[in-house]
Amino acid sequence: MNGTGRVVAIGIAALPLAGVVAACTSILGVEAVHFVDAGAPGTDAALDVNHAADARATHDARHDAAHEGGVDAGHDAGLPPCSGGLTRCGQACVDLQTSSTDCGGCGLACNVPCAGGECVVTLASGQRSPFALAVDSTHLYWTNDDADGGAVVRVPVGGGSPDTLAANRSSPAGITLDDQYVYWNDYSGAEAMLREPLDGGAIVTLEGAQVGPYYLAILGGRLFWTNRTGGEVLTVPTSGGAAVTLASGRTAPADIAVTPSAVYWSEATTGLILKLAVTNGVASGGVITLASAQPSPAGIAADGTSVYWINQTATDASADGRAVVKTGINGGPVVVLASGRANPLHLAIDSAHVFWADYVDAGAVLKVPLGGGAPVTLVTGQSQPHNLTVDSTSVYWSDVGSFSVMKVTPK
Repeated sequence: MNGTGRVVAIGIAALPLAGVVAACTSILGVEAVHFVDAGAPGTDAALDVNHAADARATHDARHDAAHEGGVDAGHDAGLPPCSGGLTRCGQACVDLQTSSTDCGGCGLACNVPCAGGECVVTLASGQRSPFALAVDSTHLYWTNDDADGGAVVRVPVGGGSPDTLAANRSSPAGITLDDQYVYWNDYSGAEAMLREPLDGGAIVTLEGAQVGPYYLAILGGRLFWTNRTGGEVLTVPTSGGAAVTLASGRTAPADIAVTPSAVYWSEATTGLILKLAVTNGVASGGVITLASAQPSPAGIAADGTSVYWINQTATDASADGRAVVKTGINGGPVVVLASGRANPLHLAIDSAHVFWADYVDAGAVLKVPLGGGAPVTLVTGQSQPHNLTVDSTSVYWSDVGSFSVMKVTPK
C-alpha cells in the first residue's frame, strides 16, 4: 500500500505565549493574568481529529517574547530581573535556549540536549512503516502500516518503552482515541474497523467487510471513516451497532475530518474538497463541493470557521501548487497559507496554527497561523516526516525514512 496521502486530523488546544507566561506567574505566586485570543476560530478544532529566514525570525521572536515575560514576572514578584539574556522561571534565571528544565519556555523539561530552545526527542525507533498518530494526556499512539507485521503501538509522551497493543495486523492505517479506547482500521486483510482499551485488552470488531478503510475520525460517540477503494464515507457508534453509509459512489475518498455539524473529506483523484451535513450520525442534504480543481488534495482538518488541507502536487513546473490552503466551512475563496512546499503530506491544527511536514528536501516540520502569516520552521533535517499530531505543548510525527516516531517541544 502506498504510504502517502493519509492523515488523522486531531485538533488539540494550543499553548501559546500566554500559556508560557501564565505558567511562570503561577510558579511565582503572581496574580493571574488573563489572555484573550481574539483570532481563535472556535472550539471545534478540539474535536477533530517557509522559508528559513522568515521562519527563524519568527521563532526567535517567540523566544524573545518568552524571555521578556519571564523578566517581568520575576520583577513583579519582588525578585531581581535576570540579565545576560536569561529568563526568570520560578526562583532561577535560565537560558531558554539550552536549559534542560525550561527548554523554550518555563517548565518545559527536556531529557536530551536542548538546542536553540527546542527539545527534539526520538520516542521510538525501529518501527515498521510508522504511519498515523493520535495523542492523549499520557501516551502517543500510532499504527505501523505494514502488510505482514503491522501493529498498533503506544509510548508515554514523556518517553519510555513502546508498548505493542495489537500485533500482526494487516496494514493498519488511520487511528483515533476517546477516553476509553483506541480505534483503528486494517486497510487490507480483514479490512475492518477495530477497537481496543487504551491500556490493551480484547480487540473488538466494530464493522467488518469494508473495502479499503483508510482514515478515520471520532466525535460524539461515533466513529467516521472513508473507504478509499469502495468510494464511501461511513459512521458507526463507538459502542457498536449498525454502520450507516453517509456517502457512496465517491472517487477514492481519503482524509476525513468532523465537526458537530458536518463531515469533510478530500479526494485526490477528483481534486475535490467535500462536505456533508451530519447530525448524530444522520446526513441531511447532499454532498457539497467546497473547493474543486485542487492539485491532489490530501490531509484535511476543520474548525468552526474553516477547512484546511494540503495540496500535494504542483500545477506547473514551479511547485507553487504544493501548498497549505484553507476555505470557509461553507465554501468561498481558497486561501493559500504556505506555498512552494517540498511535497507536504499531512496536517494537524490547534486553536492557533496549522502544522504540517515537508516530506522531502529539508525534511521539515512547520507551522503557520490559522489566519495566515509567516511560516515557522520547528524542525529540519528529518528523513521523511509523514503524519503528525499535536497536544498542548508538542508536535509528534512519524518518520518513515528513519522508522522512528518523533516529538518536538515547544510547538
